[in-house]
Amino acid sequence: MMAMMNIYAKPGTKVSVTNESIKRGLDPDKEQAQKYLKADKTYTVQYIIRHAFSSEVVLEEFPGVRFNTVHFVPFKRTRKRANVA
Repeated sequence: MMAMMNIYAKPGTKVSVTNESIKRGLDPDKEQAQKYLKADKTYTVQYIIRHAFSSEVVLEEFPGVRFNTVHFVPFKRTRKRANVA
């Protein structure tokens, strides 16, 4: 199972969307995610709203737009190695 973002993440936390994670959730959630989000892109948490059975995240990149947290995974920084001749 793929990791999901921490619903207790602090503002400023980086999260990512994958080709798999953007397909999670109910149809309205998926439609909203596909309208705004792009796979393999990193976003910044502005704040999270936790409900009894679900949670929503608002991103700095889209103020006021709520997304289901199931669409996001923790950001993993990849290190590129320099070619050594």
